[in-house]
Amino acid sequence: PTMAKAALPIAYWWTRDGGYRWLLEHALGGKWENPYWPDVEPRAPERFVGLNVFPMDRQIYDDTQRRPTYNEAFERAGVPFEEAWDKISFRENWEPDGQYLLLDGLGRGKHLHFDSNGITTFVQDGERWLLDHDYLVRNTTEHSMLSVLRDGRCEKLVPSLAGLAASGDLAGMAATRSYVKGYNGVDWDRRVLWSKGAWFLVQDTITAREAGNYDLDLTWKTIDRGNQRVNDSGQFTARRSTAGALHIDPALPVRAWVTDYVRQGISVPVSILHQRQSVRLKAGASATFCSLVYATGPKHPVEFAVEALRPTAHRLKDGLAGFGPDRAG
Repeated sequence: PTMAKAALPIAYWWTRDGGYRWLLEHALGGKWENPYWPDVEPRAPERFVGLNVFPMDRQIYDDTQRRPTYNEAFERAGVPFEEAWDKISFRENWEPDGQYLLLDGLGRGKHLHFDSNGITTFVQDGERWLLDHDYLVRNTTEHSMLSVLRDGRCEKLVPSLAGLAASGDLAGMAATRSYVKGYNGVDWDRRVLWSKGAWFLVQDTITAREAGNYDLDLTWKTIDRGNQRVNDSGQFTARRSTAGALHIDPALPVRAWVTDYVRQGISVPVSILHQRQSVRLKAGASATFCSLVYATGPKHPVEFAVEALRPTAHRLKDGLAGFGPDRAG
């Protein structure tokens, strides 16, 4: 709550929005002493429940497209301003045990994390199941996202911006389709389908712009509590005694393993699930990952399973889900 205490009072003073007062009172356990607008009633900001796309600020977009943040290699991202975004949130509710997932559309900034189109965090039942928790560790392999080697080399950083091709929010479901173009010889299309309060189906399609031998690594980062494993089917489970378990189940066959890290620059011990495809792709050819991501806990006890019917359609416990065959761009 340190950032909430620092930033939200200014927002409340400027806007007189009772939602900010409500957040401050709840985030700080009712101990926030309100120096502004005592006549404004606190109201839960329900407009931020469900799917929310937070647009990119024009000045940040222009600066990111004009020059490097520090002295890193620079190249303009292939994203028009109208499709640029800062963050995308999937929020079940405002309860501490509610489901919340956050996507990141900016892969530079003052912390200089190369995490465009990555999943910044996944929280449920008061537990942080996926995280980006390291101030000084900026590599793509340290985030929940894609890393690309072409012919054994990574000659370009992940582009600085992700684009948004489509999004939609319905009563029980929500979905996004985001993309990164010109990423070391490929275009990366990420689709997230959310069954609210239940699961996320995440499909990543990588399409070659240039022919080559590609090593495609999809990584998922969680806290190492000493009980993470991958079975022979590539299903990943991270169990925590008081809060249930994180499940990442591949809908399509994939090589998978886990590495655990404790080293300088990491704020907590971490465990990273690696999903890899090593493929020869012609220009225009694609490779696809698809995983069912969910957690079980006191308020979310149900377990799910996914079965591929065909590459773009899958059977889950509560019905069918899938994605169309087209790609961004």
